[in-house]
Amino acid sequence: MANASKISIIVPVYNASAFLRDCVNSILRGTYGSFELILVDDGSTDESGELCDSFAAQDCRVRVIHTENKGAADARNTALSIASGDYVAFIDADDAVAPDYLEVLINEIEITNADAAACNFVQIGKDRRRLPVHVIRNRIVSGGDAMYDIAIRREFYWTNVCCKLFRADAIKDLRFPALRYGEDGAFMFDFLLRGYTLALTNYCGYVYNDNSASVTSADVSDVDRRFDELTLASYKLEALPDAYTNVRRAFIDEYARCIHGCAYAISLSRAVHDRVSELKAHIDKLRPELKLTDRKIVRLIQLYESSPDIYSVLAHLYRAKRRFDAFSPKKAIAALIPTKNVILLESYPCFSDSTKSVFDEMIRRGWNKKYRFYWITSPHPTPDLDVPNVSFVKDGSLRLKLIKARARVLISGNRPLPKLKENQYSVFITHGAAIKRMPSYSLPDGIDEMAVLSELLRISDAVAHGFPPSHTYALGLPRNDELLLPPIDTHALFPDAVFDRLVYWLPTYRHHKITGESVSETRIPLIRSHEDARAISEAAKANGILIVAKPHFADDLHPVTSDALSNLRFIDDDFLLRKSVGNYELLRSADALLTDYSSVYFDYLALDRPIGLIWEDTDEYRAREGFGIDTDFFMSAGEKIYSQDELYAFLRRIRESIDAKSDVRKQIADAVLPKSETCASARVVDRISSKLK
Repeated sequence: MANASKISIIVPVYNASAFLRDCVNSILRGTYGSFELILVDDGSTDESGELCDSFAAQDCRVRVIHTENKGAADARNTALSIASGDYVAFIDADDAVAPDYLEVLINEIEITNADAAACNFVQIGKDRRRLPVHVIRNRIVSGGDAMYDIAIRREFYWTNVCCKLFRADAIKDLRFPALRYGEDGAFMFDFLLRGYTLALTNYCGYVYNDNSASVTSADVSDVDRRFDELTLASYKLEALPDAYTNVRRAFIDEYARCIHGCAYAISLSRAVHDRVSELKAHIDKLRPELKLTDRKIVRLIQLYESSPDIYSVLAHLYRAKRRFDAFSPKKAIAALIPTKNVILLESYPCFSDSTKSVFDEMIRRGWNKKYRFYWITSPHPTPDLDVPNVSFVKDGSLRLKLIKARARVLISGNRPLPKLKENQYSVFITHGAAIKRMPSYSLPDGIDEMAVLSELLRISDAVAHGFPPSHTYALGLPRNDELLLPPIDTHALFPDAVFDRLVYWLPTYRHHKITGESVSETRIPLIRSHEDARAISEAAKANGILIVAKPHFADDLHPVTSDALSNLRFIDDDFLLRKSVGNYELLRSADALLTDYSSVYFDYLALDRPIGLIWEDTDEYRAREGFGIDTDFFMSAGEKIYSQDELYAFLRRIRESIDAKSDVRKQIADAVLPKSETCASARVVDRISSKLK
C-alpha cells in the first residue's frame, strides 16, 4: 500500500541492550516505511542509551530522548508530547514485531473506520518458554461492550497498549498515570470508556518478551505491583458511569480481590510494612459497596483485620501448590537417567531435509567416533546405512523415550524434540522461511535455539514459530547446501518421458488428508479436473518440457492425480526413496521452479533460475491462512501466474530461454540469502559444537 499516513512509534527503553537491536531492526525493516521512531532512554545504566544514539545516527526516522528514570508511563507521556504522526504505536524495547505489523494494523483501521486496531501476540516467558495467550476474535468493541469484556469476560486486549495502533487524534488528550505497573490498563480503560472503537484482529504480529529488567518491571516489588493493581481497580470503579449497572458488581469483586492480593503480598514480605494503613483505607472504601450476601469477602476482610498472620498460612499453602504444579513426572524420570554421548535426529520423511544435511556434516567430521546417532523413523521406508554408530529407532516406542532422556543433543526439523533436562541441548531447524501465517503452530517448551534461513526474515520466522528472536539464529538452511552440487540425470529418473527441459512443481498444502483442515477450495491451483491436468501435460509436451509435480505430503490430491500423463508426472516421497534421490537433488536439476506460497521459493533463489508462482487462489488464501511477510516485495522474483494460459506462456518462455525476472531475482536473492564463506551445514554444526563445550 502507499505509505501516505505517518505513524509515530514510541519505545520506552530501560536496560534493554540485550533486546534493543532485535526490537529496532524489526521496526526499521518493516514493510510500512512512513514513520518516526521515538526512543525514550529512561535513565538506562547499561548500553541502551548508546545503542539508541547509534540507531539515530544510522536512520533519520529515529529520534532519541534521554531522561531520568521515571518509568514507562512518564517515558511514553514525554514521547506523546512531541509525536507528529497521524497514528501512534507503542512497542516495548524488549519486544519485536513482524515485518507487516504496521501495515496490517493501519489497513484494519482504514477498512473498519475504527479509532484503533489490536492484534494477537506471542508471549515468551522469563525462562524463554512460550506461554499460552488467549486469542482475540475478529470484531469491533467500544463503550459498554468493552466494559463487559473487561469485567465479565476478562478479555486481555485492554490490559496493554502494545500490539495496537491508535489514531493520534483519538488519544491526543490521554496520558498514562504515574504507576509502575498497570499504567497500560488505565490508559486503555480511559480510551474505551470514552466510546472510541477498537478493531480486534486475530492476526499475530507481536512478540512479547517477559523481561524482568525492562521499564515496566524494573524496581517493582510484588507489594508495589499489587498496590498498583489495587489503585487501578479503585480507579476503574470510581470512573465507571452509573449507567453500567450490569458490570459494576464485577468491578467491586475485582476491587475486593486486589485488596486480598495486597494483604497476601504484605504477609509474604515478612516485615512490618508501611502500606498497611493504605490497605485499611481501601477496605473502608470498599465496605459500603458490599452486600450482606457477600459473606466470603466480608469474612476475609474480618480475618485480615483481626489477624494478618492468616495470610502467612495462605502464602505457605500457595508456595506448596506452585511446587506441585511445576512437577513433571516425565522430567523427573528423565533426571534419573544419565545423559550419554547420544544425538537424536528427526525429520519428515526420516533421513531427509536439513537434519540429514547436518548429520552428513557431522559424519564428515567424524562425530560418530564419539557420539551414538539415532534417527527417528517415519512411515516411509528406512534407508540402508552402513555407517558406524548410527541406528534407527521406532517413533512412539519405549526405546525412543529412553533415548530422549539419554541424548546430549536433539536435532529436529519438523516435529520438535524438546529437551527433558538442563544438560541437554535442543535445536530446531526450520523447514523453510515462514511465508504463511501459522497461528496454530509454535515451538513447545524445551527448545534452546532455532536456525532460520535469513537475517532479513529472522524476526518474522520467530513470530511465526512463537519463539524468542534472541534465540533465533540466521545460519541458513543446511538442506540448501545440496543445491550447489552438480545436477543429476533427470532422464534416468523418467526414462519413458520425452523432454528437453524439466520444471519442478512444488505446491504448498491446501487440504490436509489426515486432519481435514482446508485453507483453500483449490486442491492444486489450475487443476480442477483430469481434463485440466491433461491440457497442461499437452502444453508441456508441445514445448519439450516435463513437469514433475510433488504435492505436499499432507495434501489429499487423489481426485486430480490418478491419470497417467506423458508430460505431467505426480511423484511423492516414496518415489524419491525408490529412486534413491533426494528432493533437493531433483530441485537443483530442474530448469525452472513452479510453486506458490512455499518456502522452496527462497531456496531456489540460490540457483538463479526462472520461478513461476501460481497465484490463482491468492485472495482466498490470504483471507483464510494469511501471510506473515510482504509477499509483494519478497516474492517479486517470481512470475505471477493466474490462469492456464499464463502458465502456457511461462512454459514457452522456458523453452525459448527468456528470463523475465532475472534482475529482480538477483536483487531479492542478495537481500534474503545468507552471505558466508562456509555452508549452512557447517555453520549449524559449529553452533552445536560451541554449545557442547
